[in-house]
Amino acid sequence: MASVKGVFAAPWMKIAVAVAILALLWRNTDGVAISRAVAQADLGWLTFAVVLLIAQTLLSAVRWRVTAAALGQVFSYPYAVREYFLSQVINQAVPGAVVGDATRAVRAGHQTDLGLSGAAVALERLAGQIAMFFTLAIGFGLSLLIDTPLIWPSGTRALVGLIICAIFAGLMVWVALTYRYGAGQGRFASVVQSVRQAFGTQQVIRAQVALGGMITLCNIGAFAACVAAVGGVLPMLAVLILVPLVLFAMLVPLTISGWGLREGAAAAVLPIAGISVIEAIAASILFGVAILIAAIPGLFTIGKS
Repeated sequence: MASVKGVFAAPWMKIAVAVAILALLWRNTDGVAISRAVAQADLGWLTFAVVLLIAQTLLSAVRWRVTAAALGQVFSYPYAVREYFLSQVINQAVPGAVVGDATRAVRAGHQTDLGLSGAAVALERLAGQIAMFFTLAIGFGLSLLIDTPLIWPSGTRALVGLIICAIFAGLMVWVALTYRYGAGQGRFASVVQSVRQAFGTQQVIRAQVALGGMITLCNIGAFAACVAAVGGVLPMLAVLILVPLVLFAMLVPLTISGWGLREGAAAAVLPIAGISVIEAIAASILFGVAILIAAIPGLFTIGKS
């Protein structure tokens, strides 16, 4: 089992999986049409996507500072921006979605305790995923209350609802466990104390909610802009529900930077909103390109400490 896990964790395997998935999508759809859609994409919309992704990084640097400060680690905003852009470059260049974040934690740990800096980075990223999840949950809840143009395949809507409910249940279990065991000793209690310290005051919570909302909107807005760049139009509820589903696929650590998995997820879920499979894959590829372009400022931070 350990050897199998090691194979799938290997950098070459992540690249191979990404290439294999993209090749399958190319072969089983219309690769020529996909390449044509990418080549003829509207540069205005693509530029807007890049701007939103750069804004996302700038706001994420603020969230990192807020989270770190709550834990007792203080650094300047220019430092946070520089290190965040550097981590973005590493995440795009190195197979493994957390290598850049780990590097950010290690470099920040030189100023203080490595455990503290690691907790700040991990909790900042966790806050981002929670914000994305709540965006999905709110959008899905609204879709149950109002008429939408979304056409769900049989059973898919119920499955998404079940997953959302399961995650909510998990969060409730976590809250219950923190009240029961959070005041004790041990690793779990230490994690709970870090979470409470990072998100324990109303001021920090307000900042996290505001930053999480803005960062999430930048992220899903950038993807929606890439859809528009290939001629598609996503209704607002589709942006809130379907785009997070696509982006969550990038968290699965089987490929480099989510390539392949993201395109497969886009091809699977965006047709619910009337986007063709060709447009979905092309838009996802453009989103990956936009991420690469938005990370370019990080190249100028390499070698700086």
